[in-house]
Amino acid sequence: MVVTETTWSIKVVWGVWIVWSDAPARNPTGVRADTIDKLLHEHHCSDGPSRRLDLPPGATLIVDEAGMVSTSHLANITRLADRNHWRVALVGDPMQFSAVGRGGMFQHLLDTHSAIELDTVRRFHNPWEREASLQLRRGNPEIINTYDANGRIQHGTTTRMDRNAINQWLQHRTNGHDVLLLAPSNEAVSRLNHAAQAALIQNGQLDPGRLCIETPAGDRLHVGDEIVTRRNQRTLTTTSLHSVKNRDRWSITNIAADSSISAARVGREHETVRLPPNYVQQHVELGYAQTSHAAQGRTVDHALLVLDTPTNSPGVYVALTRGRHSNTAYIAAPDHPTALDTIRTAVTNQWIDQPARVRQHELSLGPRLPGQLPQAETDRLDQRRNDLANTINNVRPELGQARRRLKGLTASRPGIVEQVRTARGQLAHAEAALDTYDRPLHRRKHRTTVDNAKRAIENLPNEIRSLEGELAETDRGVPELTERVELLETVAAQIPDLADEHNDNTQQLRHDQAITNPGQQSPTLLNDIAAPDRPNQDLLDALEDIHTIGRDGPDLGISI
Repeated sequence: MVVTETTWSIKVVWGVWIVWSDAPARNPTGVRADTIDKLLHEHHCSDGPSRRLDLPPGATLIVDEAGMVSTSHLANITRLADRNHWRVALVGDPMQFSAVGRGGMFQHLLDTHSAIELDTVRRFHNPWEREASLQLRRGNPEIINTYDANGRIQHGTTTRMDRNAINQWLQHRTNGHDVLLLAPSNEAVSRLNHAAQAALIQNGQLDPGRLCIETPAGDRLHVGDEIVTRRNQRTLTTTSLHSVKNRDRWSITNIAADSSISAARVGREHETVRLPPNYVQQHVELGYAQTSHAAQGRTVDHALLVLDTPTNSPGVYVALTRGRHSNTAYIAAPDHPTALDTIRTAVTNQWIDQPARVRQHELSLGPRLPGQLPQAETDRLDQRRNDLANTINNVRPELGQARRRLKGLTASRPGIVEQVRTARGQLAHAEAALDTYDRPLHRRKHRTTVDNAKRAIENLPNEIRSLEGELAETDRGVPELTERVELLETVAAQIPDLADEHNDNTQQLRHDQAITNPGQQSPTLLNDIAAPDRPNQDLLDALEDIHTIGRDGPDLGISI
């Protein structure tokens, strides 16, 4: 988890990342960074924090990937912020991976307080994948049919799936694309790492005959191999004065006789580091593949998921939403129907931890009646029903508006082009007039021409820049609106199916309501927990309230 600082006037804003190695790429301002653990540690020291971490009152802490923050960390940093008069802003997706250890606070806070939500997906090149990613996020297993129809689901033996994924990974790399090779377990990651290394050797991109290092984990490290460091080590610093962090990715540039390694950071080859032999033996792994958990927050060109063991909804949702251009699942299954059933089951599995207050609320409802749905399922159905209603009601008006805007932009472009051409011609004519008449022997006779030319030279450049800006905006808007129209047309064509799904959800909710509370509206978790007289409880109060119900256990030092 990483904290970064930016100073704007007298305001201080801090951003937070879970994975340090992603912080430089995700923070284009290049500001300083450090971990939340470091921030908390320094503020709990007897001699106080260093000057760099002594943030002034009014600072804002922006916690990215807030769903991955444990309850204890979130409580501690919130208390620290309250004591120092800082503001805390939580940013993330509760449907992605949760914290290692006690967690679930981010989802609970979203359920009990208002939040700002993004409503437009921009990552994906294919319009169909934008809507599909939202369905995947909601845990809708039927969306797997869409991925299958677009060639994104493969099946076969584990050996065959490994081979297919590695071949595709190698092809993407050869084409210069950024690609993620993912798996749900550390065992599968290790297997894919060795397969990827073997493919590079076979392809002539690695030389196995040169000096190499064998680690206790069974990895053989060669010059040119990509590796990851798996432990924070502040005493190891790069040429850019950054310390080595867990999940940092490197490419080996040299192996010394003492088995130390020189490596360059992947994506920032000018930044290098020397890793001593003892660190290499204990905390370095091959880095071609990684777990879906480790990939959260990444954006690449292509993502490949090898699914050979059970996983949950975030394990599929995160893995199949990393790639801009493609996201493909390779499922170890004997036949196509089994493969689809395997990934559909994974999409519906929710293994996210819940705070004690939420569990206390669920237990207070008593045992479920025969045929009664779990509370989480009724909440999901209710949310999905509302989303479907909004889509059905809004897609056609939005489509009409987008078509009109596209037609207007397309029609206006020739006129703007003509205006630019005319203005440039007028400017050239004015410059030629000045060159001809703004001379001692000609100026008096052609005073009006000279004055008009000077005014034109003074005014026309601004007019041309304005027209060129309008033209550039039009050229950007036309393809964006074209994609928007195509997406809305796709969704509009699905309205009958969406209406059927809406009706099915409604029937399920009515059936459950008839069992639970005949004649009454079925309550939801949100309605039960939210206090009507305190709809906007302070974040600190909410955390303190949760923390009194169940404390976290000891920190086991688990790396993620």
